[in-house]
Amino acid sequence: MTRRRRLLAVPLAAALAAVLAAPAAAVPARRLQPHTLVVQVVPPMAGVAFTLDGRGFRSGADGVASITADGVATRRLTVGVPAPRSGLRYEFQRWTGGYGGDEFSTSRTVRMGGRVSRLVAGFAEVCLVRWSFVDTQGDPIPSGVVDSVVLKDDSGGRYQKPGDGAHWLPASQAVRDNANRVTARPLDYSVEGVLINGANAVFRSQQRFRPEPNATWPITLRFYQMQISAHDAVFGFPAGSALQLRSPDGRVRRLDLDGRSRAVSGRLARGDYQLKVQGPGISWWVPVSLSRDQQVELVFLTWLDLSVAAVVALLVLVGLPLLGGRLRGRRRRAPAPAATGLGAAAEDPDLLGRAGR
Repeated sequence: MTRRRRLLAVPLAAALAAVLAAPAAAVPARRLQPHTLVVQVVPPMAGVAFTLDGRGFRSGADGVASITADGVATRRLTVGVPAPRSGLRYEFQRWTGGYGGDEFSTSRTVRMGGRVSRLVAGFAEVCLVRWSFVDTQGDPIPSGVVDSVVLKDDSGGRYQKPGDGAHWLPASQAVRDNANRVTARPLDYSVEGVLINGANAVFRSQQRFRPEPNATWPITLRFYQMQISAHDAVFGFPAGSALQLRSPDGRVRRLDLDGRSRAVSGRLARGDYQLKVQGPGISWWVPVSLSRDQQVELVFLTWLDLSVAAVVALLVLVGLPLLGGRLRGRRRRAPAPAATGLGAAAEDPDLLGRAGR
């Protein structure tokens, strides 16, 4: 090849390479499709924090949070529990929606496909409440006398809390209806029991409340009294020095008797109690079912009763044999009855001879 031909070949090769490379450079790069994740907070709250694969986003005033990511992928979604307020706090309950269905922990996976994926993040509201106690006349009852309060919400949950202090109770829960809609359902509570010494001072389910932050529930208690008297079992005079009162939980307290052997039990909740007389003699536990004000009479077997019973028993044991012996002796000393008629003649020969003549 001559020098001139070599010089012409170089530009031709360069031009050919440029022509072959031009179509490939002209094809634009393929972009990934964007996908949006929308999360509805129930009940609606602003500022609830979420993270999607480490990227943060928050709910607005309407309780809706959204974020966009490119490409179909399975990602990690996490929700933060909102900060508590005065007398109110939140507990996460459930995720609803998405390809994963319902889940119940604060972190889950979500597959973002299509243009929009929708989820619901449901929370329960929990309120701080207190209770106070009054009797049927409206007089206050110290909370220290109450052992515990038993409550039941209208979803079937049962709670037993101490009688004093403040307590956290669920005020609403996130529930899904038959149309797959998630709503915040408020909870109502009924008072099932107020336990005092093992006895229930309320009628079940008659008093109902709905929790609100820092609310105080006034609970009415029913009390009854026993007018108690003790007397001698045989002679009926007042007897005994004191009483023992056993509550349904087994605790025993003392009641002093006055000069006429009477005592008042004081305020007692409805229940089954037991009473026993103390003093010189023998007594036993007497059951009393208390459901109203009532009078109770107790009999007491005093030492006098026991002494009289012992004397009577001695007289019976000693006197009966003596009486039986006297009766038998009298029968032996009694004269034989006179014979009459043929019987007498048969026993007397002279009568028989005279009868022959």
